Amino acid sequence: MEDKKNKFGIHHADIVVTHACNMNCPHCIDKFKNTSSQVVELAAIEEFLRVLKENTYKKIDSEIDNNPKIEILLLGGEPTLVGSEYLIKIANLVHSFGFEICISTNGTKKQIIEEIIPHFDWIQITCYTDEQIDFWSKYPDKVNIKIAGDENFTLEKFEHFIEKTKQFKRKSLSMYFAPEKGSLCNDENVYKLLNNLDWKRLGSYEYTFYEGVRIKQYIPGETNIIDEPMIPKLYPNGNYNKNWYNEKHVPYLGEVATNKSNFFDEYTKKCKRTTGHFNNIEEQVCSYSLGLCGESGEVVDHIKKIIFHGHSFDRDKLSEELGDLIWYIAMLLDVLELDLEDILDKNIEKLKKRYPSGFTCKDSIERTA
Repeated sequence: MEDKKNKFGIHHADIVVTHACNMNCPHCIDKFKNTSSQVVELAAIEEFLRVLKENTYKKIDSEIDNNPKIEILLLGGEPTLVGSEYLIKIANLVHSFGFEICISTNGTKKQIIEEIIPHFDWIQITCYTDEQIDFWSKYPDKVNIKIAGDENFTLEKFEHFIEKTKQFKRKSLSMYFAPEKGSLCNDENVYKLLNNLDWKRLGSYEYTFYEGVRIKQYIPGETNIIDEPMIPKLYPNGNYNKNWYNEKHVPYLGEVATNKSNFFDEYTKKCKRTTGHFNNIEEQVCSYSLGLCGESGEVVDHIKKIIFHGHSFDRDKLSEELGDLIWYIAMLLDVLELDLEDILDKNIEKLKKRYPSGFTCKDSIERTA
């Protein structure tokens, strides 16, 4: 039995192999494609795998799979651009740590994909035509055929896809990689079908199954493709993170190496070093509340000067003011003995009830909660 104490349960982790792709595939997951030719180094992969091995365990969902091994998913601005030889080296390295290896590809490099198939546990290929599906039908146990919703997606097309992919062990529909519903589908019959299915949450998205097809959808008003919590990522530049946005910022291990609750607790302890002296709790609450108002004013004042005084946007200045704001929030939570995660969870639940399909002006006007 694996020791799960002080470890984080994850289903898979991502390795972004490269951003070198210059294609413009609809709803591509890589928001930094064609920005760099850098390729993730084997040494960086090895260190990333070591961190995962020491800090995580496989969070099993019997509906997805019963495999106790964590899956390492290769993606990016087309991972097959690095060639089969390098991908096989990555696969061998991943297997040496006891993980499974899979890759998500647009399917354009057919020869490379066929060369790596024996070395990978499975391969996800986005297909747009029946001909593409037919080509990969010789690998029904290794290939996951994937389609993505778009403005032309209909229930009829989905039913055809279900019939066409019957022989494949894995097939999936992504209703995820777009910020607006209309970009994913305009057929109300599709949404009627989806709304009647039993959805479960995994990280920042929901999933379900229909006729053997795994369907993944965004969570209205909450999910954003640049923010995919609980999925550790390694980038071509060697940084770790849990989402796409912060690749451009400092290296960060997200939930893999740092428990968020413990981090905030430690931050609060450090904040207490610079608190004042108070006679009672009422004085503390009053001081911190006024400080919160004051620092909020500093943030607003900076924005005001940008809009009305012609000042330039100063990210460092705004970051400093937000830091001061968070200091007062931490102190208020501490003195009132309130739990940050509990507050955030309740806030999300409230917003789900208030805006069940994401924000709309109509729901805002008619809201009662």
